[in-house]
Amino acid sequence: MPLCLAGCRSGEPAPVRGSTRELRPRAVPEQVWEFDAGDMLEASPLYADGRVYLGAWNRHFYCLEGETGLPVWSFPAEGAVSAGAVWDRGLVFFGTVEGRLYCLDGGTGSEVWLRDYDGPCIPAAASGLLLVGAGCRLEALDPTAGTLLWERTLDSPVSGSPAVSAGTALVCGSDGSIRALESSTGALLWERTPGEPPLSPPSADGGRVFLGAGDSCVHCLDIRTGETLWRFRTGGQVAGAPVAVGETVLAGSLDRRLYALDASTGRELWRFAAGGWIWSAPVPAGGTVVFGCYDGGLYGVDRESGRQVWVFPGDGIIHGSPAAGDGSLFFGDLDGRVRAVSFPEASPGP
Repeated sequence: MPLCLAGCRSGEPAPVRGSTRELRPRAVPEQVWEFDAGDMLEASPLYADGRVYLGAWNRHFYCLEGETGLPVWSFPAEGAVSAGAVWDRGLVFFGTVEGRLYCLDGGTGSEVWLRDYDGPCIPAAASGLLLVGAGCRLEALDPTAGTLLWERTLDSPVSGSPAVSAGTALVCGSDGSIRALESSTGALLWERTPGEPPLSPPSADGGRVFLGAGDSCVHCLDIRTGETLWRFRTGGQVAGAPVAVGETVLAGSLDRRLYALDASTGRELWRFAAGGWIWSAPVPAGGTVVFGCYDGGLYGVDRESGRQVWVFPGDGIIHGSPAAGDGSLFFGDLDGRVRAVSFPEASPGP
C-alpha cells in the first residue's frame, strides 16, 4: 500500500511523468445566459433532455431551457432544496431539508408522487432503483411508483448521497463508516470505517470504491470486500466525491487543490492550485476537468497535464458541481444565480 503523501509544495501543478505536451491557447468561456433563482443555490444543477433542473433555498425547484435559460416551469416545494436532483426515464427527483422527497414529471413539472421523512433526504438513481438516504435509514424505491422495495436501518445518519455500482449500493454514515449492500435486497455485504468523518459521497469504478474524508485523505477500497487498497493524503478535507476516469482519479480538496491520482496505486500524477476551496466533485468533459471554486471561478484544467486551460471569473461562491451538455456548462452560486457558459473543448497540440 503506498504511503499517504502530504506537505507538497503549492503553486504550479506537478508535471506529469513522461508528458512533454504543449497546450494550444483556449479562449475563456463566454456567458450565454444568467437566471436569478432568488436565493442560495447550494445544490448542483442537473442537465437532462436539453433542460437544466435545480432547487434553491427559497423552496422553489426550477426547470430552465438549456439554450436560453428561460423558465419552463417552477415547482413550489415544502422545504429548502440543498442537494442536487436526479433523473430517471423522464422523471426528476429531489429532496428537501425538511424531509419531503418529490418525483416530478420532467416535461411538465407536475407531481407524480411524494414521500415524507423525518429529516433531510437525498436521492440517487441507478440500475432501475431510487436510493434514498434519510436519517438512520436507507431505502430503495421503485422510481416510477415510489413504492418501497427494501429498507435498511443504519447505526448513524446517512451522510451525503448514496451510490450504486455493479449490483452494490454504497452509503456513508456521519460516524465515518461506509456500508456496502446488495442493491436488489439491501443485505449487508460489508462495513468499514476507512477515515475520519465527515466522509464525502462515495463513487465506484472498476471494482474500486473512492471517497474523501475529514482526515484529508482520498481512500480507495475493494468493492467486494471493503479492504483498503490505498489512501492518499491531501492538505485539507476532501468534501466532494472523487471521480474516476479510466485509470485516473480526480479529487478536489479544501486545501484549494485539485489532485489527479493513479486509480490502481494512489500515486499522484499532478496537482493544480486554485484560488479557494474546492467543495464539490470535479466534472470530466472531453479532455478537460471542470470544477467550481469558492473564489467564484469556474476552472477548466487539462486532464492529462493538470495545466490550466481556462477560468471563467464569476463573482459568487460556487458550492456545487457544474453540469455539462450540448456545448455549454451550467453552474449556480451561493448568491442565487444560475449561469450557462460556452464550453470550449480541450484541444491539446500534438
